[in-house]
Amino acid sequence: MLRMTQQGREPLIYVALVILLALPFAADLLFPLGTAVWDGYFPPVVCAYLAPRPLAPLIVAAMATLLTIVGFTLAPAGVDPHVAIINRSIGCVTTFILAFTGYGLIRSRLAVQHQDWLQAGQVGLAHALGGEQPLDELGNSALKFLSGYLGAQAGVLFIRNGDGFRRYASFGVPAKAPVPACVVPGDGLLGQAIADHRSFVVDSVPDDYLYYGSALGQAKPKTMLIATAEADGVVNAVIELGLQHGEHRNALELLTRVGGQLGVAIRSGKYRARLRELLEETQQQAEELQAQSEELRAN
Repeated sequence: MLRMTQQGREPLIYVALVILLALPFAADLLFPLGTAVWDGYFPPVVCAYLAPRPLAPLIVAAMATLLTIVGFTLAPAGVDPHVAIINRSIGCVTTFILAFTGYGLIRSRLAVQHQDWLQAGQVGLAHALGGEQPLDELGNSALKFLSGYLGAQAGVLFIRNGDGFRRYASFGVPAKAPVPACVVPGDGLLGQAIADHRSFVVDSVPDDYLYYGSALGQAKPKTMLIATAEADGVVNAVIELGLQHGEHRNALELLTRVGGQLGVAIRSGKYRARLRELLEETQQQAEELQAQSEELRAN
C-alpha cells in the first residue's frame, strides 16, 4: 500500500519541482543582474527530498545550476558581472550541499521503509501460520499470504513427503496447468533448488512451466522465483511464485529471510500430523485390546 501511494504521487512531485525551478528562472529574466533571485533555487532542491529516488535532489541541483548560468547570460544589466558570478557560484555550491544532504536522507528513508516492509512480511506470515493448522491448511495459508504480499500472479507450494515433495497448495494456477503433483531433488528447477539448498530467479519462464489464468484465459508470468524453506539444514518445503518484472529482488530477500520461519512451521505441522496419527493408532489399538479383553472374559 505504501509503495502504491508513493508511485501515485511521484509524478506530482516531479511536476511541482519543474514549476519551482521555472519560477526563479523567470524572475531572473525580469530582474536586473545582481538581484538575488538565484536563491529561489534552494526550495526546489529541498522539496526534492520528498521524491522516492535518491538522485532527485542531485538532478534538481544540476538543473538549477544550469538555469543559474543561463539566467546570468540573459538577465538585464545590473551590478558588476564579477560580483554576480561570485554570488551565483556561492549559490550553486550551497545548492549542491543541500542536494547531497537530501541524497543521504532519501537513502536512509528508503532503507528504513525497506526494513519495515520486510518486518511486516515476517509478522504477517507468522500470523498466517499461527494456530495448530493441519498441514494442508498451513500450506494454503502460507502461500496465500506470500502471494498477496508480494503481488504474485501464480504460485505453488511443495512440502517434503518421504523422499520427494508433494504439492500441497496452489494459487492462481488453473486446474489443467501442467504443474507436477510431486517433485524429487535434482529433477527440474524445483528439484535443483532443493538439491542445492538455494533460491534463485528465472527471468525467462519456459512455455510449459508455471502459468496463471481464469475462465477468460491464461498467461505466464514475466519472472519466476523459486525459494526453499529449511529447518536445521533440511529442506522442508519449496515455493514457486510467478512475478512481474522488477519485483523479484525484494521478494527474494523476503523469502530468504522467512525461509527458516516457514520451514520450522511446516516441520511443526508435520510433527502434529504424525502425533495425531499415532494417537489415532493408539486409540484403535486400545479399542481392539478392549474388544479382545471382553471376548476373553466372555469365553
